[in-house]
Order: sequence, then structure tokens, then C-alpha cells
Amino acid sequence: MNKIIILTTIAIAACFIACGATNTLANTIINNQSVAEFKQSLKLDNAVLIDVRTAPEYSEGHIKGAKNVDWRKRNFDSKIQQLNKSVPVVLYCRSGNRSGQASKRLLELGFTKIYNLEGGIKQWKKYGEPIVSATPNKIITNVSAFDFAKLINSNQGFTLVDVRTASEYRQGHIKGSKNIDWYNDSFENLISKLNKNEQILLYCRSGKRAGRAAKALKKLGFTNIINLSGGIRGWKNQDFPVVLD
Repeated sequence: MNKIIILTTIAIAACFIACGATNTLANTIINNQSVAEFKQSLKLDNAVLIDVRTAPEYSEGHIKGAKNVDWRKRNFDSKIQQLNKSVPVVLYCRSGNRSGQASKRLLELGFTKIYNLEGGIKQWKKYGEPIVSATPNKIITNVSAFDFAKLINSNQGFTLVDVRTASEYRQGHIKGSKNIDWYNDSFENLISKLNKNEQILLYCRSGKRAGRAAKALKKLGFTNIINLSGGIRGWKNQDFPVVLD
């Protein structure tokens, strides 16, 4: 009888220990999130946004408010441990791979509220969300589809340029845009005919070509260049219209 009581007591104690362990793990999970979910996590009290890409990647464009802690640097652990381990840490990289690895490391280091952007900044831009440049000047600005639409609807002086190919342009473009193909050998000659002191609004399919075009325009002396983050794909994802004329 005594043996039965002892065994029962041990079983109950083991159950409590297991339940306690489960609850602890439940409070320290890694949350892999969509863009919409990630945006909500950024609003959490005392949330810290971390970009784990390299410094050059960060400088080319990052989510506003992000601190740069390079996952591939040897000092990653020492830098990340300067943060409060009890506050929400919101991570992203280029595609989600490095930030996924970094999230696991944060868990090992004792962080308890970890949020990772699935698809990284590529996914962020695909949905037309804004990024900012670490470059001191503001000659090139990357904006979301919503901000791009506001600029167009403001009716203030600007030129809207679609840098895709002619065939892409014919399949659907933003109303009022001129088509100057980035791949055209005469691109610089054609674009140089525009007013360099006027605001130039650029877009392509995903933002990549327009980003390169923006840098080319800067070298040519243009002073106010706006690039649509996520390109026309991000524009259409937000249900903004395109025309076929």
C-alpha cells in the first residue's frame, strides 16, 4: 500500500513538473509572422526592431526604426545581449533565413518574446511597405504604395516614369506614367531630357530596376527621386488601379 502511495505521489509531482516546463516553453516560442502580423508586433510596448543583415544592406534600405546587429559578425551575441531579454524583440533580414537563425540564438540566450518576419524585407517590400535609407541626403526616397498614390493624387509637379520594358508597360501601368525602359541602351539619354529639379516618381515590377534607375538618376544630377517599394506588384496588392492605354 505504501509503495502505491509513493508511486502515485511521484507520478503527480512529475506531472506538475512537466506542466510547468510546458508553460515555460509556451512563453518562449519564436513567432514567425506574416507582414500584417509583423506590423502589429512593431506596436507592442517597448518592442525593439533588429535588422540582422550586413551594414551595406542596412544602408541601402531598412525598416524605419530598426537597429543593425549583423548576424554574421562575431560580436553578435555580445551586442544582442545588451538588450532587455524580457521585452519583445522583432527581427528581420533579407529573406527570413538569417533572422530565423538569429531567433533561435536569442531563444538560447534567454530572450522570451521573439518575432521573426517570414520572407524578410523582400516580403515587406513586396507588399508595398516603406523602407528608409541610411544615406544622409534625401535625394532618393523609397515609399509605400499608399504614399506613392498620395504623391500622384497631390497633383504637384512631378514626372511619373515606368522603367519596365514596353511589353510589360502595355500589359498594365499606372495612369499618366511615361515608359523609359531601364534595359534600353538609350536610357540615360532619354531620362536626361526630363527636368532634373522636378520630382521624379519611378516604378518597375518589383522595385529592383527602379532602385537601380534611381541611383543612375542621382549620378545624372536629379535631386528629388521617389522609388515605389515593391513596384507595381506592391501597387496592385493594395488594389490600386492600372490602365492599358
